[in-house]
Amino acid sequence: MGVVDDTVGNELAEVVAGRAGPALGEAACDALLELLTSTAAQAVPSASGAAVSLSDEGWRTATATGPLVRRVDTLQATLGEGPCHTAAGERRVVVAPDLHEEARWPHWAAAATRLGLTGAISAPLVVGDDVIGALSLYARHPRALTEASSVVLSLFAAQAGVLVASARAARSAERLPSRVQSALRTRDDVNVAVGLVMVEEKVSRDAAFAYLTALAQQSGRSLGETADRLVRRHDGHHRGRRGAGDGHRS
Repeated sequence: MGVVDDTVGNELAEVVAGRAGPALGEAACDALLELLTSTAAQAVPSASGAAVSLSDEGWRTATATGPLVRRVDTLQATLGEGPCHTAAGERRVVVAPDLHEEARWPHWAAAATRLGLTGAISAPLVVGDDVIGALSLYARHPRALTEASSVVLSLFAAQAGVLVASARAARSAERLPSRVQSALRTRDDVNVAVGLVMVEEKVSRDAAFAYLTALAQQSGRSLGETADRLVRRHDGHHRGRRGAGDGHRS
């Protein structure tokens, strides 16, 4: 597989950002997740299918490209093991090129191979400090999926995470009075944090605001507190980088 061009990521961000605003509902989220999942599978020719699993109220398969992939993906929740769980727990891409030789998840690997899938790779859906699910690719042939496939998968997983977080935030935001939403949007610290998210995640202002709202809800903090923490963490990170650079030059 060749090197993934940055324009792929930009295009994905535009697709998600264009539909991940405050008005996004559950049906739209499901449709977009289905599109992202299908496109991820097509982007890696050696993959036989893909699925998105979410960890809200226990693991569940939100969407899959076919019944076989859905069954194998759902088995991870049933058995309590598999690449999705490991990817989420370790916050990294997990590659299992040959499930015949896989010892990390013996029960799930045995079941998957009996059903006809012999390779898997999973990437966590990370939103701030939380992992909300995983995007996985599956293959019928051993060693069809490699470390190189993780580049594409991570790109799609990042956009899927923004999409899911935005949809959750939008559903909750619908219950807020309009005057409260307006007041929150005008706070200086919120505006600065939204700008940072827009730059770092390459999304629109509405999608960035929904992303920030999701962080606040998941952490149990107010939107203002969440924005302040994000800005301070960003400032501290950049001060640290400048300090390290100055020390290196001296």
